[in-house]
Amino acid sequence: MAQVKYLVPARGGSTGFPGKNAVLLPFVWKMFPEFHSYSCAISSDDENLLATAPEKVTRIRRPEHLATNEAGMDDVMRHAAEVLELDPDDILVTLYPTYIDRTIQEVHDVVHFLKKREADHVLCAKPIDAEVYMTFQWTENYQAKPTIKHEYYRRQDYPTCFESCPLVIATRVCYLPMLGPRLYTPETLFFPLDRKPIDVDNLSDFVEWARTCE
Repeated sequence: MAQVKYLVPARGGSTGFPGKNAVLLPFVWKMFPEFHSYSCAISSDDENLLATAPEKVTRIRRPEHLATNEAGMDDVMRHAAEVLELDPDDILVTLYPTYIDRTIQEVHDVVHFLKKREADHVLCAKPIDAEVYMTFQWTENYQAKPTIKHEYYRRQDYPTCFESCPLVIATRVCYLPMLGPRLYTPETLFFPLDRKPIDVDNLSDFVEWARTCE
């Protein structure tokens, strides 16, 4: 029977929010029930971050070339699956520490979604307010071009859009070789979220979130 393994990627370097993962990881560990710590792993190049993990969490020491700003999460996931010696049908669930308000129920829901639909790879779909088909990008001399080429002009003709969100990433190990840095393929399924999760990318994001908890 396929097992589910949870992976928390947490490299030491962070330019926008120095020491970010040291601040965020305690919230990740708090989310996991005790029995789930048996099937959880942390991937990091930082010994101090590895030391913060609960005793039952597996430590994966990430090589230097997978701990740079340019390293892709797809390579980090493949490295973790290899170190953990996962079987092809096992499910690797990747959980970025930056999603500080993620719940264990959301994690379960995404894994159930993948299993029920017999999918190989699932990302989350975050609702957005704007219609991206109406957006433009600057060129020069105050001119612009459409971000996405299309023939729509009436608002009612525009399709419903969403933003790809890595709140929870669920992937069968056999499908990991298919992924690129964008973590998306035409076969990817999207789990629809009913909210906009908080993504802590810099210190101001964390401060804003902390204020909402007061």
